[in-house]
Amino acid sequence: MIILEGADLVGKSTLAAKLCHKLSKPYEHLGPLPPDFHTYWSYMLLMKNEPVMDRFHWSEWAYSYARQDETRQSIYEKKLVEAALHELGAVSVLVRTNWDNIRARYDDKEMYDIPTIQRAYAWFEMHQSEFDVVINAQPYPTTQDCDLIVEKYRSVQEERRNLINSQKIYIHN
Repeated sequence: MIILEGADLVGKSTLAAKLCHKLSKPYEHLGPLPPDFHTYWSYMLLMKNEPVMDRFHWSEWAYSYARQDETRQSIYEKKLVEAALHELGAVSVLVRTNWDNIRARYDDKEMYDIPTIQRAYAWFEMHQSEFDVVINAQPYPTTQDCDLIVEKYRSVQEERRNLINSQKIYIHN
C-alpha cells in the first residue's frame, strides 16, 4: 500500500495515476469522511487490497487542524492505524509543492479556501518526519519522484518478506 498525503492541489492525484500505472495497483481517493466512517475500523478495511491511496488518516488530522475543528480520531486510534500500516509494509508519501503552483491550480470549485489549504499545508510541514518519503513536486510530480517511491515501496516489501520468512524459520525450529 502506498499512501499519498499533502494539502489540496499539491499533485497527489497526478502522482497516484503514475504510480497505479507503473505498479498495476488499484487507486482509491479518500475525500471528506462521511458521518458513518469509523476512524479506526474503516481505515483498517481500506488496507485490505493494498491500493495507491490518495489521502489517508493524516488528512483527517491536517484538515481538522486547518478548519480549527476537533479530529474524529483519537491519538490512540492514529497510533493503531500507523502500527497496522507499518505491519502491512505501507509506504507513506508527503507530496509538497510551492505556493505559486497551488494558487495557479486553485479555482472557486475547490472544497477549501486558500487560508484553509495554507493551514493544512502548515500541518503537513510540521509533521513531515512522520512520512517515509517527501516529494517536492515542482510544478508536478516527475517520473523520478515516481521511481523514488516505487524503489522505497519495493525495498519495504522485500524487508517485510525477509522478516516473515525469518519468523517462519524460527517457528519451525
